[in-house]
This record gives sequence, C-alpha cells and structure tokens, in this order.
Amino acid sequence: MSKTIIFILTVLTLLLVGCNEFSDIPEPDVQLSPPIINDFPEQEEEFASYRYIKLKDGVEITRFLWTDEEEVVIPEQIDQLPVVSIGDSSFYQSFEKFLILPESVETINDSAFYRCYYLEEISLGSNIVYMGNNPFFRCSSLKTINVSPENRYFLSLDGVLYNKDQTVLLVYPEGKEDSDYVIPDSVTEIDGMAFGYHTKLKNIYIPATVQKMPEYNIFIYPDDIVLYVKEGSKAEEYAKNYSLNYQYYL
Repeated sequence: MSKTIIFILTVLTLLLVGCNEFSDIPEPDVQLSPPIINDFPEQEEEFASYRYIKLKDGVEITRFLWTDEEEVVIPEQIDQLPVVSIGDSSFYQSFEKFLILPESVETINDSAFYRCYYLEEISLGSNIVYMGNNPFFRCSSLKTINVSPENRYFLSLDGVLYNKDQTVLLVYPEGKEDSDYVIPDSVTEIDGMAFGYHTKLKNIYIPATVQKMPEYNIFIYPDDIVLYVKEGSKAEEYAKNYSLNYQYYL
C-alpha cells in the first residue's frame, strides 16, 4: 500500500473520530420565539398627498407629500378606512401653516410634525389618546395647539398643551410671542420637552405645586431665560442643580 493511501486513510479516521467526539457534546438549550404573524403587512401605499400603511383598525399616515396649500385638512378616511394614526416624522419639514386632524385620529407618534417650520396652528380632535415623544419639536412658528373640548386626555389652555386635568405641562408652542409665562398652580409636573428647542420666553414663573421636573436641563439656551421660583421649592432646587438663572417671587 502506498504512503499516499495510508495518509488519506489516517486523515479520514481522525475526522470520523472527531465527529463522534463532538456528537457527544449536548446541544445548548435554545428557546426559539414563536414566529410573529402580521395579518396586515406594512406595505406603503399612496393616496393624494399621503403615503400610508394599513393597520388592523384603520390607516396610519407615514408621509405627507408636498402641497402648496396653507391649510391642510387630513381626511377622515383613506381607502375607505379611518385614519387612526399619524406616523413617526410623517409631516417632517412640510410647509402648511394650518393643520386640522380628523376626529378619527387616536395616535400621534414620535416627532410626527418635526421641523414643520411654517406651521402656526394645529387642531387636534376628541379621540386622541396618545402622543409620542416630541411631536412638535422645532416647530418654530407654532403659536397655537387647539384641542377639542371633548377630548378626555388632553387640554389646550391659551394654545398651550396640557393633560386633561391640567397637572402636566406638555408643550408650550415654540412660536408663541409672549416673553413671560405663568405656569398654573394646578401643574405638578413639567414634561422634558415642554419648552421645545427654543421659545421667545424670557421669564417663566413656576409655582411651588410643581414637584416633578426632568433630570436634565430642558433649556437649550438657558442664558436667555430667568426662572421665577418659590423659595424652598422643587423649581429652586432644579435651577440650582443645573446652574440656571432664577429669582424668587411672592
């Protein structure tokens, strides 16, 4: 038998032995997740000035396309289905000044109207139950957020957005012209993006009722603002922690 054949047989033997050794090693106990079945696949479609996807209970607008109209009224239905959701960044940098959402809308997702620089006024219906993070961030011309008085979760007070019982300040529109703002005594919490990117405010009066504020500086241009606080209040503590300009008020 030649040396070459002997070598080949030796290699094959070693390989077979190695396979048998590894076959004795127990397989890891892997738990596989059940497959996710989506009865309504997210296939984007287009209608008029809107791109959208079909959800289980209606339609979500995923992108608003260009229009030269100053006022935009979102339709109640698309493809004979109710418009129930405004998708993430779906109106990003659109050009309308006035925007009206239909009563069918229940959800406004993250950054839905991000950088809508021309938007001055938006009207929200009675059925909105959820708003994601920063829906109106950098809407630098936004002066008024209207909310249907029949909405059970949100409230508009002089164009400023609160939760329904007016305990949480949610959004102070970045385009409001006032230089002073007195937060109502009913407020106990200020949301992290309540004052957006930059407002025209110079003086903000924060009552002692406010007990919850974000654990970071919410003012991108803090040198432009003075916080008026009650001595010994949470707002005073907040101002000191983040080296913000503050004064006491009676």
